[in-house]
Amino acid sequence: MARDLGVKAVFTQVAVAARIPELQQGHVDILAASLTHNKERESQVDFSLTHFVTGSTTPSCRKT
Repeated sequence: MARDLGVKAVFTQVAVAARIPELQQGHVDILAASLTHNKERESQVDFSLTHFVTGSTTPSCRKT
């Protein structure tokens, strides 16, 4: 992506809690990390197309 834009990519580690604030403040241009797409975050940042679905479920006991 950087090459296509004619710039040099710089990779920076960002703490989980700082990901969205760093993006909003312009300290990073893109987040490439595990960041669950949810309504709260959707109101703060633009997401690309979702490319990984966890399929997480909550197991419970079935009464027989």
